[in-house]
Amino acid sequence: MRGITIKEAASELGTSTRTIIRMIQDGRLKAEKADMPYGNEKFIWMVDVMSVARIQVRKEMELEQKTQKGWGKVRRPAKPRVWGQDQREK
Repeated sequence: MRGITIKEAASELGTSTRTIIRMIQDGRLKAEKADMPYGNEKFIWMVDVMSVARIQVRKEMELEQKTQKGWGKVRRPAKPRVWGQDQREK
């Protein structure tokens, strides 16, 4: 299986590497151990690209549903206040 590393999967999903490890343990992400070329003692987890894409699509769909319901409205930042300026205007 070709895949991406845990670090790459974390950057794709915008989470920490520890969260990716938890997702692998829970079964939300598919991954397998791959031996390193310089020895059998070392290995690296290769995460399935399609399982990462499935999580990304699910996140996008949840965000879209929230915005359709009005939960995801973007609030404009408040106008910055300069201290002492309000008293001079009155």
